[in-house]
Amino acid sequence: METALKLNLPSPLQPFSIQAAERAGVQCLVKREDLIHPQLSGNKWRKLKYNLLRMQSLGQKRLLTFGGAYSNHLYATAYAVHTLGLEGIAIIRGERIEPLNNTLSFVEACGMKTVFISRSEYRRRRESAFIEELRQKYGPFYLVPEGGTNQLAIEGVEEMVFEALRQIKSAHTTLPAGADSPQPAHWAVACGTGGTLAGIIAGLAKAGKTEVEVLGFSALKGDFLQAEVSKLLDQYFGPSMPKLPGWKIFTDYHFGGFARNKPELQEFIDHFTATTGIPTEHVYTGKMFYGLNELLKQNYFPAGSSVLAVHTGGMRVC
Repeated sequence: METALKLNLPSPLQPFSIQAAERAGVQCLVKREDLIHPQLSGNKWRKLKYNLLRMQSLGQKRLLTFGGAYSNHLYATAYAVHTLGLEGIAIIRGERIEPLNNTLSFVEACGMKTVFISRSEYRRRRESAFIEELRQKYGPFYLVPEGGTNQLAIEGVEEMVFEALRQIKSAHTTLPAGADSPQPAHWAVACGTGGTLAGIIAGLAKAGKTEVEVLGFSALKGDFLQAEVSKLLDQYFGPSMPKLPGWKIFTDYHFGGFARNKPELQEFIDHFTATTGIPTEHVYTGKMFYGLNELLKQNYFPAGSSVLAVHTGGMRVC
Protein backbone atom coordinates (compact mmCIF):
# COMPACT_ATOMS: atom_id res chain seq x y z
CA MET A 1 0.00 0.00 0.00
CA GLU A 2 2.79 2.45 0.86
CA THR A 3 4.42 1.66 -2.49
CA ALA A 4 1.17 2.30 -4.35
CA LEU A 5 0.81 5.67 -2.63
CA LYS A 6 4.48 6.59 -3.35
CA LEU A 7 5.24 7.76 0.18
CA ASN A 8 8.56 9.26 1.26
CA LEU A 9 9.37 7.21 4.35
CA PRO A 10 11.01 7.54 6.76
CA SER A 11 10.25 11.25 6.90
CA PRO A 12 13.37 13.39 7.45
CA LEU A 13 14.56 14.52 10.88
CA GLN A 14 16.50 17.77 10.69
CA PRO A 15 17.75 20.58 12.90
CA PHE A 16 16.38 24.10 12.64
CA SER A 17 17.45 27.31 14.27
CA ILE A 18 15.46 30.34 15.38
CA GLN A 19 16.65 33.35 17.34
CA ALA A 20 14.74 32.45 20.51
CA ALA A 21 16.35 28.99 20.58
CA GLU A 22 19.84 30.40 20.05
CA ARG A 23 19.36 32.86 22.90
CA ALA A 24 18.02 30.11 25.18
CA GLY A 25 20.82 27.71 24.29
CA VAL A 26 18.31 25.08 23.16
CA GLN A 27 18.75 22.77 20.17
CA CYS A 28 15.65 22.31 17.98
CA LEU A 29 14.90 19.37 15.70
CA VAL A 30 11.88 18.87 13.47
CA LYS A 31 10.38 15.62 12.22
CA ARG A 32 9.32 16.60 8.69
CA GLU A 33 6.12 14.59 8.39
CA ASP A 34 5.00 17.21 5.88
CA LEU A 35 7.44 15.66 3.40
CA ILE A 36 5.82 12.19 3.40
CA HIS A 37 3.70 13.13 0.39
CA PRO A 38 2.34 16.36 -1.16
CA GLN A 39 -1.27 15.35 -0.51
CA LEU A 40 -1.10 12.52 2.03
CA SER A 41 1.24 14.24 4.43
CA GLY A 42 1.98 14.38 8.11
CA ASN A 43 0.01 12.76 10.86
CA LYS A 44 -2.87 12.09 8.48
CA TRP A 45 -1.00 9.21 6.86
CA ARG A 46 0.05 7.85 10.25
CA LYS A 47 -3.58 7.85 11.39
CA LEU A 48 -4.96 6.38 8.19
CA LYS A 49 -2.45 3.58 7.65
CA TYR A 50 -3.82 0.93 9.98
CA ASN A 51 -7.41 1.95 9.32
CA LEU A 52 -6.87 1.36 5.60
CA LEU A 53 -5.19 -1.98 6.31
CA ARG A 54 -8.11 -3.01 8.55
CA MET A 55 -10.56 -1.91 5.87
CA GLN A 56 -8.63 -3.99 3.33
CA SER A 57 -8.65 -7.05 5.58
CA LEU A 58 -12.43 -6.74 5.95
CA GLY A 59 -12.92 -6.53 2.18
CA GLN A 60 -14.66 -3.19 2.57
CA LYS A 61 -14.57 -0.81 -0.40
CA ARG A 62 -16.40 2.22 1.01
CA LEU A 63 -15.05 4.55 3.70
CA LEU A 64 -17.08 7.18 5.56
CA THR A 65 -15.57 9.87 7.73
CA PHE A 66 -16.22 13.31 9.22
CA GLY A 67 -14.61 16.75 9.12
CA GLY A 68 -14.94 20.50 8.86
CA ALA A 69 -14.50 22.71 5.81
CA TYR A 70 -10.72 23.02 6.33
CA SER A 71 -10.08 19.46 7.44
CA ASN A 72 -6.59 18.15 6.65
CA HIS A 73 -8.01 14.70 7.41
CA LEU A 74 -10.65 14.93 4.67
CA TYR A 75 -8.06 16.21 2.20
CA ALA A 76 -5.67 13.33 2.86
CA THR A 77 -8.41 10.71 3.02
CA ALA A 78 -9.83 11.83 -0.32
CA TYR A 79 -6.45 11.35 -1.98
CA ALA A 80 -5.91 7.95 -0.36
CA VAL A 81 -9.28 6.47 -1.31
CA HIS A 82 -9.00 7.84 -4.86
CA THR A 83 -5.48 6.44 -5.37
CA LEU A 84 -6.38 3.06 -3.87
CA GLY A 85 -9.56 2.76 -5.95
CA LEU A 86 -11.93 2.99 -3.00
CA GLU A 87 -15.19 4.86 -2.49
CA GLY A 88 -15.31 7.70 0.03
CA ILE A 89 -18.05 9.66 1.78
CA ALA A 90 -17.23 12.88 3.66
CA ILE A 91 -19.77 14.11 6.22
CA ILE A 92 -19.02 17.82 6.55
CA ARG A 93 -19.98 20.19 9.35
CA GLY A 94 -22.02 23.20 8.15
CA GLU A 95 -23.74 24.23 4.98
CA ARG A 96 -22.26 24.14 1.50
CA ILE A 97 -20.81 27.52 0.53
CA GLU A 98 -19.91 28.25 -3.09
CA PRO A 99 -17.29 28.54 -4.32
CA LEU A 100 -15.82 25.68 -2.33
CA ASN A 101 -12.50 26.31 -0.62
CA ASN A 102 -9.32 24.55 -1.79
CA THR A 103 -9.78 21.69 0.68
CA LEU A 104 -13.32 20.77 -0.32
CA SER A 105 -12.67 21.37 -4.02
CA PHE A 106 -9.86 18.82 -3.82
CA VAL A 107 -12.04 16.36 -1.90
CA GLU A 108 -14.70 16.46 -4.62
CA ALA A 109 -12.10 16.37 -7.40
CA CYS A 110 -10.90 13.07 -5.92
CA GLY A 111 -14.40 11.67 -6.39
CA MET A 112 -15.30 11.63 -2.70
CA LYS A 113 -18.99 12.22 -2.04
CA THR A 114 -19.54 15.30 0.16
CA VAL A 115 -22.55 15.48 2.47
CA PHE A 116 -23.10 18.75 4.33
CA ILE A 117 -25.07 18.56 7.57
CA SER A 118 -26.09 21.08 10.22
CA ARG A 119 -23.89 21.69 13.23
CA SER A 120 -26.54 20.17 15.49
CA GLU A 121 -26.59 16.99 13.38
CA TYR A 122 -22.80 16.94 13.32
CA ARG A 123 -22.70 16.81 17.12
CA ARG A 124 -24.29 13.35 16.79
CA ARG A 125 -21.26 11.98 14.90
CA ARG A 126 -20.29 9.68 17.79
CA GLU A 127 -23.78 8.31 18.39
CA SER A 128 -24.33 4.72 17.29
CA ALA A 129 -27.93 5.54 16.26
CA PHE A 130 -26.69 8.29 13.94
CA ILE A 131 -24.05 6.00 12.41
CA GLU A 132 -26.77 3.41 11.78
CA GLU A 133 -28.89 6.07 10.05
CA LEU A 134 -25.93 6.77 7.76
CA ARG A 135 -25.52 3.05 7.01
CA GLN A 136 -29.19 2.82 6.10
CA LYS A 137 -28.80 5.79 3.76
CA TYR A 138 -25.44 5.06 2.14
CA GLY A 139 -24.99 1.33 2.56
CA PRO A 140 -22.18 -0.56 4.31
CA PHE A 141 -19.02 1.41 5.02
CA TYR A 142 -15.85 1.37 7.08
CA LEU A 143 -16.06 4.18 9.64
CA VAL A 144 -13.09 6.44 10.35
CA PRO A 145 -13.82 9.03 13.07
CA GLU A 146 -13.29 12.78 12.77
CA GLY A 147 -9.61 13.58 12.33
CA GLY A 148 -8.89 9.87 11.84
CA THR A 149 -8.49 9.51 15.60
CA ASN A 150 -9.07 6.03 17.01
CA GLN A 151 -7.02 3.19 18.49
CA LEU A 152 -5.57 2.22 15.10
CA ALA A 153 -4.46 5.82 14.59
CA ILE A 154 -2.45 5.67 17.80
CA GLU A 155 -0.60 2.62 16.44
CA GLY A 156 0.32 4.57 13.32
CA VAL A 157 1.61 7.57 15.27
CA GLU A 158 3.66 5.23 17.47
CA GLU A 159 5.51 4.13 14.33
CA MET A 160 6.52 7.73 13.73
CA VAL A 161 7.91 7.91 17.29
CA PHE A 162 9.95 4.72 16.86
CA GLU A 163 11.16 5.98 13.49
CA ALA A 164 12.33 9.29 15.00
CA LEU A 165 14.09 7.54 17.87
CA ARG A 166 16.00 5.38 15.38
CA GLN A 167 16.97 8.48 13.41
CA ILE A 168 18.23 10.24 16.52
CA LYS A 169 20.53 7.30 17.24
CA SER A 170 21.68 6.97 13.66
CA ALA A 171 25.11 8.25 12.70
CA HIS A 172 23.54 9.43 9.46
CA THR A 173 21.27 11.96 11.14
CA THR A 174 22.39 15.48 10.27
CA LEU A 175 23.03 17.39 13.49
CA PRO A 176 24.45 20.85 14.29
CA ALA A 177 28.16 21.20 15.04
CA GLY A 178 29.00 19.90 18.50
CA ALA A 179 25.83 17.86 18.88
CA ASP A 180 26.12 14.11 19.39
CA SER A 181 22.81 12.32 18.82
CA PRO A 182 20.93 14.20 21.55
CA GLN A 183 17.88 12.65 23.16
CA PRO A 184 15.24 15.42 23.09
CA ALA A 185 13.90 16.20 26.55
CA HIS A 186 10.73 17.64 25.01
CA TRP A 187 8.54 16.75 22.04
CA ALA A 188 6.07 19.29 20.62
CA VAL A 189 3.04 18.80 18.37
CA ALA A 190 -0.08 20.66 17.24
CA CYS A 191 -3.41 19.26 18.49
CA GLY A 192 -6.82 18.99 16.86
CA THR A 193 -8.56 15.84 18.09
CA GLY A 194 -5.66 14.77 20.32
CA GLY A 195 -4.91 11.51 18.52
CA THR A 196 -1.37 12.43 17.45
CA LEU A 197 -0.50 13.67 20.93
CA ALA A 198 -1.85 10.42 22.43
CA GLY A 199 0.17 8.39 19.91
CA ILE A 200 3.39 10.22 20.74
CA ILE A 201 2.82 9.70 24.47
CA ALA A 202 2.06 6.01 23.91
CA GLY A 203 5.07 5.49 21.64
CA LEU A 204 7.48 7.14 24.06
CA ALA A 205 6.02 5.08 26.92
CA LYS A 206 6.56 1.83 24.96
CA ALA A 207 10.11 2.94 24.16
CA GLY A 208 10.79 3.56 27.85
CA LYS A 209 11.30 7.30 27.33
CA THR A 210 9.31 8.31 30.39
CA GLU A 211 11.68 11.13 31.33
CA VAL A 212 10.56 13.06 28.24
CA GLU A 213 7.85 15.75 28.38
CA VAL A 214 5.35 15.96 25.51
CA LEU A 215 3.79 19.35 24.73
CA GLY A 216 0.59 19.75 22.76
CA PHE A 217 -0.46 23.08 21.24
CA SER A 218 -4.21 23.22 20.72
CA ALA A 219 -5.47 24.68 17.45
CA LEU A 220 -8.96 25.05 18.95
CA LYS A 221 -10.58 27.05 21.72
CA GLY A 222 -11.31 25.35 25.02
CA ASP A 223 -9.61 22.95 27.39
CA PHE A 224 -11.51 19.77 26.44
CA LEU A 225 -8.50 18.09 24.82
CA GLN A 226 -6.91 17.17 28.14
CA ALA A 227 -9.82 14.85 28.90
CA GLU A 228 -9.93 13.55 25.31
CA VAL A 229 -6.26 12.53 25.32
CA SER A 230 -6.58 10.90 28.76
CA LYS A 231 -9.57 8.93 27.49
CA LEU A 232 -7.71 7.78 24.37
CA LEU A 233 -4.77 6.57 26.44
CA ASP A 234 -7.06 4.79 28.92
CA GLN A 235 -8.84 3.00 26.08
CA TYR A 236 -5.61 2.13 24.32
CA PHE A 237 -3.72 0.66 27.25
CA GLY A 238 -6.61 -0.46 29.46
CA PRO A 239 -5.64 -1.97 32.80
CA SER A 240 -2.05 -2.52 31.58
CA MET A 241 -1.29 1.21 31.51
CA PRO A 242 2.51 1.68 31.62
CA LYS A 243 4.33 4.61 33.14
CA LEU A 244 3.77 7.54 30.78
CA PRO A 245 6.01 10.49 29.99
CA GLY A 246 4.79 13.81 31.36
CA TRP A 247 2.52 15.74 29.03
CA LYS A 248 0.49 18.94 28.88
CA ILE A 249 -1.59 20.93 26.43
CA PHE A 250 -1.20 24.66 25.88
CA THR A 251 -4.48 26.37 25.01
CA ASP A 252 -3.26 29.97 24.61
CA TYR A 253 -2.14 29.85 20.98
CA HIS A 254 -5.31 29.16 18.98
CA PHE A 255 -5.62 32.80 17.80
CA GLY A 256 -9.41 32.80 17.98
CA GLY A 257 -10.18 29.17 17.18
CA PHE A 258 -9.76 26.52 14.51
CA ALA A 259 -8.37 27.84 11.20
CA ARG A 260 -8.46 31.40 12.57
CA ASN A 261 -5.57 33.71 11.84
CA LYS A 262 -4.32 37.06 13.14
CA PRO A 263 -1.67 39.48 11.82
CA GLU A 264 0.85 38.58 14.53
CA LEU A 265 0.51 34.87 13.73
CA GLN A 266 0.86 35.42 9.99
CA GLU A 267 3.87 37.68 10.55
CA PHE A 268 5.51 34.94 12.62
CA ILE A 269 4.72 32.27 10.01
CA ASP A 270 6.22 34.36 7.20
CA HIS A 271 9.37 35.09 9.22
CA PHE A 272 9.73 31.49 10.42
CA THR A 273 9.50 30.09 6.90
CA ALA A 274 11.89 32.70 5.53
CA THR A 275 14.54 32.03 8.19
CA THR A 276 14.27 28.24 8.50
CA GLY A 277 13.09 27.16 5.06
CA ILE A 278 10.34 25.13 6.75
CA PRO A 279 6.86 25.88 5.36
CA THR A 280 4.01 26.07 7.83
CA GLU A 281 0.41 27.33 7.97
CA HIS A 282 -2.09 29.02 10.29
CA VAL A 283 -4.39 26.07 11.00
CA TYR A 284 -2.10 23.76 12.97
CA THR A 285 1.66 23.88 12.64
CA GLY A 286 2.05 27.66 12.56
CA LYS A 287 0.34 27.84 15.93
CA MET A 288 2.56 25.08 17.31
CA PHE A 289 5.79 26.77 16.17
CA TYR A 290 4.50 30.12 17.47
CA GLY A 291 3.80 28.59 20.88
CA LEU A 292 7.17 26.86 20.89
CA ASN A 293 8.86 30.18 20.10
CA GLU A 294 7.04 31.84 23.01
CA LEU A 295 8.14 29.10 25.43
CA LEU A 296 11.72 29.49 24.26
CA LYS A 297 11.55 33.22 24.95
CA GLN A 298 10.21 32.45 28.43
CA ASN A 299 13.14 30.06 29.11
CA TYR A 300 10.75 27.15 29.55
CA PHE A 301 13.43 24.73 28.31
CA PRO A 302 16.72 24.35 30.18
CA ALA A 303 19.83 25.61 28.41
CA GLY A 304 21.63 22.76 26.69
CA SER A 305 18.47 20.72 26.18
CA SER A 306 16.87 19.58 22.91
CA VAL A 307 13.32 19.91 21.61
CA LEU A 308 11.81 17.80 18.83
CA ALA A 309 8.88 19.40 17.00
CA VAL A 310 6.64 17.18 14.88
CA HIS A 311 5.56 18.92 11.66
CA THR A 312 2.16 17.35 11.02
CA GLY A 313 1.81 18.57 7.45
CA GLY A 314 -1.36 20.01 5.96
CA MET A 315 0.45 22.49 3.72
CA ARG A 316 -1.77 22.06 0.66
CA VAL A 317 -4.97 22.72 2.62
CA CYS A 318 -4.63 26.43 3.31
